Amino acid sequence: MIINDVFETITGDGKYTEAYLVNHRGEIPVLSGKTNNNGVFGYVDEYDHDLPQCLSYSKDGEHSGTLFLQQGKLCLTSHVNILKLRDKYSKKVDLLWFKYKYEPIFKSLVRGKFGIPSLPSDIVKNMVITIPGSDVQNEELTRFIKREEVICILRSLIKEVDERITKLQQIVFKEKSGTIVSGEMLLEPLPKNSGLTEKFLYDYSDPTFNEQLPVFNGANTPSGFLPSYSLKNIEKDIIVYQKNDAILIVRKGVKAGTLFIPRENKYIVGEDIVIVKFRDEYKNKIDSHWFVREFNKSFRLNTTGEEGSATFSVMKMNKMQFSIPSLPTQKKQVEKYAKLDKTVDELLVLREFLIKKITSISNITLV
Repeated sequence: MIINDVFETITGDGKYTEAYLVNHRGEIPVLSGKTNNNGVFGYVDEYDHDLPQCLSYSKDGEHSGTLFLQQGKLCLTSHVNILKLRDKYSKKVDLLWFKYKYEPIFKSLVRGKFGIPSLPSDIVKNMVITIPGSDVQNEELTRFIKREEVICILRSLIKEVDERITKLQQIVFKEKSGTIVSGEMLLEPLPKNSGLTEKFLYDYSDPTFNEQLPVFNGANTPSGFLPSYSLKNIEKDIIVYQKNDAILIVRKGVKAGTLFIPRENKYIVGEDIVIVKFRDEYKNKIDSHWFVREFNKSFRLNTTGEEGSATFSVMKMNKMQFSIPSLPTQKKQVEKYAKLDKTVDELLVLREFLIKKITSISNITLV
């Protein structure tokens, strides 16, 4: 049989944007393609569906194919679908068993090019499944749960490592004295590119080409890539920045206010990044890597809005105050930060080992 025989598919609505959530605050969960908080994106004042226990799955993004158990009054964004058991199977399928059994297959069916993964509804509807009797489901579920307990222990270790990394990255060696400069006097905003949507990146992507330009747009990791040759085929001019040209600031979302300097030799910046450089008066007086490490926390604290929908603005940046010590002092502090970063790198290696361990355990066939 196929999934469409067993489940009814309920789709979402594109109206549930961050702005909509701000204007319709309430207690009804809105589901999205996120994986934290059981896929809940936010809360609104009215519901679209009141459902018995069912499954949601992420349709697109890096978490495509992730399944969650859901129940009750809720709304759906366009990035998530609901699978509701048809009446004939309502008492024949343990949905927790189904999640453990078939989530790996959901994820294996994800399609898409270079940074834009998706799981189309028609692929899900036609996915072949087998529904054994309740005894078999219960037996398999017991083994799934034992495996999940081991994975949970490993995830808790990863969480501890992440907390340690965060503490190390937040350590700053501030000097008591320094020249006080406002953000407006210190930092000059630079132009960025508009219209770099997922569809745009998809249309011009070519993962077979060697020289790929990362596109930063809403996070400190690339949201996609463009082959360098494609810039000649795009009707509008695309601004390309060089390594160490500027400092980038995430404009909105969970990482709003995060400062970073891309490591790539060339890169492209979209609308959801604030990109700045030091004004001429200060460009030879500040070590950019020192600045990022010294003030990253301050920028994060100068966002507006709630976590997950926070924003950082140039207006806020202009009002910030920065204490700038001498360049030799900055260089000494950079050396101290380098020692901390060495420890961070060691922890990242441990983190990667734990992630691989989870992957290997997850791939073990239990049935």
